[in-house]
Amino acid sequence: MDLDEMTFETRVKNSLKEGGIWAYDVSIDLVGEKNKIVFNLLAPDAVIYARFRAGETFFDKPEEIARLKSFGVDLKNWRELKVVTSGNHIKFLLEEDLIFATDYEGNLGKLTGIQLYFKGSGAADFV
Repeated sequence: MDLDEMTFETRVKNSLKEGGIWAYDVSIDLVGEKNKIVFNLLAPDAVIYARFRAGETFFDKPEEIARLKSFGVDLKNWRELKVVTSGNHIKFLLEEDLIFATDYEGNLGKLTGIQLYFKGSGAADFV
């Protein structure tokens, strides 16, 4: 699968009740032959720790991280996430609602790996 022209879907959750730890991060890395997509969903009160990378585009300055506030979501219950790339543009949909979109620089290449990380005991229903 070509990461520059793809749709990735998953359903995730991470809650205190099930062993999650504050911030309740669900971090996902989509690793390509040439580069990767890296992002996390986390509790709304932890969005200062949000991160995003696609290819050569990084959001690491405070004003860029502020644009990621929509990555702050309640993850107590299952949430369906979709990531779509096309023509060096990436968009994120949560429950089919667009939560973030931007252009990115560089090529990602063919998918070589998928990594999911949870702060505490999160879960993925499907990938």
